[in-house]
Amino acid sequence: MNKYRYKINNLDCANCAREIEEELNKNSKFKNVVVNFGTSKLSYQAEEEIPINEINKIIKNIEPGASASKEEVAQSKDFHVSILILATMLGIIGIYSNLPNIIKTLSLIISYVLLLYKTFINACKLLVKSKIINENALITVSCVGAYLIGEPAEGLMVIILYTIGKILEEKAINNSRKSIKDLINIKQNYANRKENQGVSKVDIDEIKIDDILIVKKGERIPVDGIIIKGQTKLDESALTGESEFVEVKENNKVLSGSINIENVIEIKVTNLFEDSTVAKILELVEDATDKKTKRETFVAKAGKIYTPIIFILAILIAIFAPLIFNITYAESIYRGLTFLVISCPCAIAISIPLSYFTAIGVASKNGILIKGSNYLEALNNVSIIVFDNVNKIIFDKTGTLTKGAFSVTDIKIFDNNYTKDEIIDILVKGESLSNHPIAKSIMQLAQGEIENVDVKDFKEL
Repeated sequence: MNKYRYKINNLDCANCAREIEEELNKNSKFKNVVVNFGTSKLSYQAEEEIPINEINKIIKNIEPGASASKEEVAQSKDFHVSILILATMLGIIGIYSNLPNIIKTLSLIISYVLLLYKTFINACKLLVKSKIINENALITVSCVGAYLIGEPAEGLMVIILYTIGKILEEKAINNSRKSIKDLINIKQNYANRKENQGVSKVDIDEIKIDDILIVKKGERIPVDGIIIKGQTKLDESALTGESEFVEVKENNKVLSGSINIENVIEIKVTNLFEDSTVAKILELVEDATDKKTKRETFVAKAGKIYTPIIFILAILIAIFAPLIFNITYAESIYRGLTFLVISCPCAIAISIPLSYFTAIGVASKNGILIKGSNYLEALNNVSIIVFDNVNKIIFDKTGTLTKGAFSVTDIKIFDNNYTKDEIIDILVKGESLSNHPIAKSIMQLAQGEIENVDVKDFKEL
């Protein structure tokens, strides 16, 4: 059974990601379907690859604007701030201005249409295709109902706050996705392959075993291999967490994802990209972020039951409240709509997955990769953290949590024949030919150009 991966475009709802995953898992053709909201990836197992149009048909029944593709496409779903501002201004004109009633009514209707049209369309599509009532339907009914019973200001306030929430949600999602993407960006998308005609730039998927690749200074090694020509230093910190560069020469094995720091080298390919170190790391990272907490799983199951129950209760309040209490039907409908708005499950169904996702994104921005929301929740149970008060670090491993960058904090002179400037001059000259992290920290003491012509027989031990 093979594993297949796709990019899901325009997926901006954690709850929708869960619904797509559940719907695909119901189909007997798919096995172990995972929709990763954090990386916008869909993965599944099957005997053979399922046509993408069949996958998209299922996806669009849940989230009409989303689609799967081999490659990432530009995002098209967004909530424009300009539309929100225009609609709000028209709403204010329609409610508070002294203009003729026909102009006020027209302004209000246009305001409602601008703010509600996406929500209304999504609600209708889901209701017709999937028989699902979600927050889109509840918001639409609440706002239209408020307008019809003569409370347009309250209906307008609901949709304005909802739209602001969607804008903030979208911004948080985009920022978190970018942070996660930047943190795991250790893949080289091309390779310089040596051929009879010279050197050609090829996609990493075209690389075959025993191909000869040229890796220039500053490039990442695209696939695992063995050096057949040249020697250099590699930055393997993205793979091992070790901040010190590693010296390599002919016949040494090199791992994909390492950065060539010094000289041009030629390597002979030993593994295809899908079997290389960087591919395995990326797969582990992406699969790890699929791990959900018990709280998220419970909310996902409860949301399916909660939403229709709230909708039915709101209808019952609107119909039967006048029969029990001394109120009019206009008041009962208003109370039913109020109940609908304050009980809307979007707060719980959307905010909980989004909170975990945003937290993982913020951690990624600070260089910390949390492998899943279940691990994030486990941190809640941590009561003691060991702190090294001398070195001012917390359970660090050679730059995994800290930046791995040293700095000179003090210079103590024990021989009065030397001044501080003379000592710094000797230190800087001695370290000027080294790439060691401590050497770099001493180099920061230099003032201007470094004259090291008098350094003889330099050796790094």
